Amino acid sequence: MVPYPHQICELMGSYQDLCVRVVSDDWITGLIPIGIGVPQGCTASTINFIVGFQLPTDYHRYLVGNIGYRIKSTIVVSDPTFADDVALAATTAPDCQRSLNGFKIALDWTQTLKPKASKCRDLAFRVFMADEKVVYTKFQRTTYSSFDPLLKIGDEPIKFIGHDEIPLFKYLGRKFQVDLKLNFILSEITGKLRIGCS
Repeated sequence: MVPYPHQICELMGSYQDLCVRVVSDDWITGLIPIGIGVPQGCTASTINFIVGFQLPTDYHRYLVGNIGYRIKSTIVVSDPTFADDVALAATTAPDCQRSLNGFKIALDWTQTLKPKASKCRDLAFRVFMADEKVVYTKFQRTTYSSFDPLLKIGDEPIKFIGHDEIPLFKYLGRKFQVDLKLNFILSEITGKLRIGCS
């Protein structure tokens, strides 16, 4: 890994041993130490978070190598990330599990970041042949179907989008439906519009 510029190291070092107080018109607390993380409201906090979060994402890529979804032969999408929202992509369910294992190792390495299976969802697609024996159960009646890839973070299973009450998941402000169609999403939007117009 490439060492960070000394200016970034100094900036991150200035966050060590910080304390805050809560102040109102009538009272004031004692000093409260900020043990982990960066204070909200500080303009440098986002930079510090992104620089800090880049380390485990780089470590993940180092651990898993070329695992990812291939577009042509030269482009590999493995872990599109925005802040702390990460999507792990792979061509097969076993490769995705290997990627998850590597990501957990990278997060554990930080000693402060923890994966939360309850906040995750998985979604996979494949062609199911009529007489094929597989461990996965297709979700749709079509030959090409979504399925639960049976992924885990550590010992915790990740919930398949198709097992949610409404089979969709919001990622970076966009909702993804289990079959990649839009009927549930459109129904939800039109329902909200009807309520807003009444």
